[in-house]
Amino acid sequence: MDGGVWAALCAGGPFDSFPRHEGRVDLRKRLAIPPPIEKGPEGPPPVKYPIRDPSLRKVELEDIDFSGCTVRNLSTAQTSIRNWVFDKVDFRQWGMWSTRLSDCSFVGSRLTDGQFGALLPDGWQNRFERVRFKDCRMQYLDCAGAVFEDCVFEDINWYEASFGSSCTFRRCVFRGMINNVQFGMPVLVPDDQRRFLEPFPQGVFEDVDFSDATLIADFYDVRDQGIKWPDPSTHVVLPRYRSSIARLLEELPGLAVDESVSRFFRAYHEALREHEGIGVFHKPWLVEAFGERDAALLIPLLERLRG
Repeated sequence: MDGGVWAALCAGGPFDSFPRHEGRVDLRKRLAIPPPIEKGPEGPPPVKYPIRDPSLRKVELEDIDFSGCTVRNLSTAQTSIRNWVFDKVDFRQWGMWSTRLSDCSFVGSRLTDGQFGALLPDGWQNRFERVRFKDCRMQYLDCAGAVFEDCVFEDINWYEASFGSSCTFRRCVFRGMINNVQFGMPVLVPDDQRRFLEPFPQGVFEDVDFSDATLIADFYDVRDQGIKWPDPSTHVVLPRYRSSIARLLEELPGLAVDESVSRFFRAYHEALREHEGIGVFHKPWLVEAFGERDAALLIPLLERLRG
């Protein structure tokens, strides 16, 4: 690990002594926290990490190429990061508070178990502006509330990622498979903290493009202010999901489908609680989940409820 790199980052510069790469400070592959452990014949030796809980606080950092670096368990607060390249980084368990990222790139990066959107008593939210995420691993990402503007998400591993109802997406584009993701989840906080945080910011989806995505995702408390959905030949979108499910459950007995279909939709009806939500169904997934016979009966019913 290059200790001088970390010290310069924590201080917000200067970076005059560092080389440049395509107009940015060249820190490619110069930082690993924790450092890699060399394994000997009897296993890895005991290592005392020089930096256990890396954090960046109250700094403004711009024009840096950080490709190939590893910083796990990073926390950033009251920090601005602009025009960075984060390609192929390992930033697992990244926690952000009052952080702004703009004009940044994450390609082939590992962002698993990140906390990208904690709610704060002052109402300040993390902001992502013109950030590109491509081929990233973002499993188990938790984002209760943040603002994403003019961002691109392409071919992401989203497994079990969750975006709360306080998240806003404006002019964002989603491409590729979006599977097992939850949007608009109710914000859950301990009762003793709720009075400091309420009223929660209300997120919106404004001019968001899912047209080139394959959606197998859940939309709970979501305000649609211009969502472009995928091709209706491959997807069914139910704008009033909870009400549509209630009607569907009334009609399913007449279709003679397997009981697993009723159980599936009944569970969603209960999960939505008081929220209408938006239901999005990928037709090939319905065939895979329920079989060709039941899907052939179910899809026309969903399309009729959509109307």
